[in-house]
Amino acid sequence: MRAAVESALIHAEKIDCRLIVSDNSGDAAKKACFENCSDRLTYIVPEGDDPAVNVMTALLPGLSVRYVNFYNTTASMAA
Repeated sequence: MRAAVESALIHAEKIDCRLIVSDNSGDAAKKACFENCSDRLTYIVPEGDDPAVNVMTALLPGLSVRYVNFYNTTASMAA
């Protein structure tokens, strides 16, 4: 997942957008790595592990921006 986020951050810089990551994995190492790694990254840890809640958590703050949502190591992109 780290390589995917780093790649997405490079892309976000090139197209001047924010990357929103909603991570319900509970992985403390991931949180430590991504929580403050870039001004372009918004890292969110939702309550629980419900995939639908995780997706909605990523979508709500990013409705007017391009976003990338990573959950359960699956990535999706939308404009």
